[in-house]
Amino acid sequence: PTSTRPGFLGTLRGHGAAIYALAISEEGWLASGARDHQVNLWNLSARAGASTLPSRPGLRLEGHKAGVTALAFAPKVLVSGSADNTTRIWELPSGRTLHVIAHPKTVFGVAIRPPEESSDGEFATACWDGVVRTFDLRTGSEKAIFDLHQGGLYSVAYSPLDGSLLATASADRTVRIWDLRRMELLWTLRGHKDHVTSVDWSPSKPYTLASGSWDRRFRLWEIPTQEVEGCRSALACSSSLAPKWMARHPQLIWRVAFAPGGTQVATCHGAVGQSPTVVIYDAASGRVLRQLGRHKDTPLTIAWSPDGLYLASAGMDRKVLLYDSQHPDD
Repeated sequence: PTSTRPGFLGTLRGHGAAIYALAISEEGWLASGARDHQVNLWNLSARAGASTLPSRPGLRLEGHKAGVTALAFAPKVLVSGSADNTTRIWELPSGRTLHVIAHPKTVFGVAIRPPEESSDGEFATACWDGVVRTFDLRTGSEKAIFDLHQGGLYSVAYSPLDGSLLATASADRTVRIWDLRRMELLWTLRGHKDHVTSVDWSPSKPYTLASGSWDRRFRLWEIPTQEVEGCRSALACSSSLAPKWMARHPQLIWRVAFAPGGTQVATCHGAVGQSPTVVIYDAASGRVLRQLGRHKDTPLTIAWSPDGLYLASAGMDRKVLLYDSQHPDD
């Protein structure tokens, strides 16, 4: 985008209930999943050069029997998690259901493993039964489970720089990091005082990740490389690690997401009776760069486009707000 484009690009309307999940694909599709059981797909690439956003979804995926709580794109497929205790793999652009995978409870998080670490394709789910599961993306068959958390899971993320590392965020107030090569727990990050609702890895700095919690704290963790290597080789893992920086906020934190370049990280906040906001931080210092306050109710989810051009947010007000991430000011 050029500097002449406005920061706020517009609103996407198409859901009849709160929106829980967002994802944006390399091909320019924006997916939104909501309490109305539906997944809507919007073609953002079609607006190149146009001043208006699409007025209706280009594709609507129906099949879930309860709210859609998680979304992640892989090439030519979309993975969704739901409160109907299933994960679905959808073929794109046909919208056909390829696989339906049963879980014991709600699936609050899904993540795609980086392709260089998994030639056949793999994804992970964060389930409210406290178990992380990995699956083959082509067949839907289960590959592995990790079940050391003491509470339900909200979020799961593969490291984009080392796809053998998987992070999970839990109601047990911890973030855990799993080594998929050795199939074991590598690290437990402690310090949050309430449910940890989201975790995301930096795309530019190894072993750096962000977490957000209902304790109204947003933490950025930087694990020293030698600590990770020592832990992997000798299992001499240090259990104590202070965050590189921490930001306090007056509201519950629902989601954290690094921008593709790794220099910025966004959070969405909100609670009943408080002004809902999306906040963009400088990832190095924790300094607040911008606050976006256009939502009329709590924003529950945010997503950056893979090219870094767009930032989207959505939540209780049933709308997707789209920003030019180069100039996202209200």
